[in-house]
Amino acid sequence: MIEKDDTKNDELELVWQKASMLSSLQHEPIIMIEKAGFWRRFSAYSIDWIIIGIINQILSSLVSSEGTSIWGPIILTILDILIVAVYFIWPYSKGGQTLGKKILGIQVVSIDGSPLTWRKGISRTIGYIPSTLVLNLGFLWAIWDTDNQAWQDKLAGTLVLRTSYSQEQLQDYLEPAEVGRRQKRWLIGLGIPTALIISTGVIVYLLFILSGLTEVKDMGDWPSIETSPEQALDIDLSHLDLESSQVINAREEESWELGQYEKGVLISFESDGKENVYIWALRYSEKNIARSDFDSTIVWAEENCAFHTWRVVENSGILNCKWTDAYDKILLNQYWILDVMALKGGNYPPDDTVDQVLKVISSHWEKS
Repeated sequence: MIEKDDTKNDELELVWQKASMLSSLQHEPIIMIEKAGFWRRFSAYSIDWIIIGIINQILSSLVSSEGTSIWGPIILTILDILIVAVYFIWPYSKGGQTLGKKILGIQVVSIDGSPLTWRKGISRTIGYIPSTLVLNLGFLWAIWDTDNQAWQDKLAGTLVLRTSYSQEQLQDYLEPAEVGRRQKRWLIGLGIPTALIISTGVIVYLLFILSGLTEVKDMGDWPSIETSPEQALDIDLSHLDLESSQVINAREEESWELGQYEKGVLISFESDGKENVYIWALRYSEKNIARSDFDSTIVWAEENCAFHTWRVVENSGILNCKWTDAYDKILLNQYWILDVMALKGGNYPPDDTVDQVLKVISSHWEKS
């Protein structure tokens, strides 16, 4: 009898141990963390920028409707920066999901399991700059990286996962100490060049905008309503070794033949018997019609100017277009559009020639 009781006790003890083991396993955070792949991340990122593009387009049209204020480009630049900052920094600092990531079901989390912070949100958004500039290598890095991290993730110390997890689950799964050592190397390697790129970019862009804002303003007073295009451009360019060749109706030239201007002329100048400077002066009856024709020149520039050689400051009415053998500058002001183009082969480079011609015109109008 005694042996039988001992056997029962052993069986009960074994059952109790198994029950205790199962009970403890039910409380362990057994999870499988799946990192988001490149194409899913790329699709979410594309959706985000489509949304931002739509917002920017709406705001740009609202600002453009205010006319040709020289502050338009600065206002649009500030708005663009604010839109990107709010759109990315806020979710990367809080829930980890932009609209694009929410649609694709992926989430940004801290790689060490800690909560997201404003520092991480700002760092990750800034990290898009080096990721983009180096031929988008920073984004492609996620394809072969062991943690599927892009450069912006390295800079901010984040991961992109395919589903949502609680903070406790992330902290149990991730290893803060090892992760910290890996991230510091990337922070130093990407942080310093990123800061230099941003600083240089801001300085260059400000100089670019400021130079553009002064161009129309430096033209001085434009001709009065009564002034005809021929009178407005009755100028002497002999000091540039340029002599007037002919004055013809602008509608006879393909560039402006379909324009809605009231009156326009083309004045060509030659040097050493060869025409190399052309000036179109167009006078409109209404400002909005002049703006419409200027907007058409932007479309023309996209189709005809050499790749990455043209720029436009729309609200200031400035459009530059550069070819290997010519330089064209188109200015909009009130009722006027002025187009000056110089060909290669004169006494000065084409862009210098255009600038000098514009100075002569400005001085002529100030005196008239």
